[in-house]
Amino acid sequence: MNLFGVGGWELFLVFVIMLIVAGPKRIVQWAYTLGKWSAKMQQVWQQTVKVLQSELDEAGIEVQLPQELPTRHSLRQTAQQFGKQVMSPALDPFAEASKELQDGLKASITEVKQVANEVDTSLKTTEAHPNHQP
Repeated sequence: MNLFGVGGWELFLVFVIMLIVAGPKRIVQWAYTLGKWSAKMQQVWQQTVKVLQSELDEAGIEVQLPQELPTRHSLRQTAQQFGKQVMSPALDPFAEASKELQDGLKASITEVKQVANEVDTSLKTTEAHPNHQP
């Protein structure tokens, strides 16, 4: 269970502390008030998302805002998706340069292997004919 980024054991601990501090009678009142405020928060969130989504759509920004109250995990995912969309045009030249460097490195490795094979062949030839001077 995860409510507003707080796990089950954390909620249980908060409940026990509230029970000690406030007593059972006030906890019922607090729970009722918390429920009312939670419902109001959800209504405000939905209205805010609706207005912001219409503004983003009009601006041409392709981002889908979450309809439910966000958690840390959902906020992180949304930020990463938006960051990828924004940063991809800026990172494209680096990707192209990286590919060119990798291709050049592969070509250099191939050349080094060819030279190593030639040297190895030359050494074998020299070992086969020890009296022969190159």
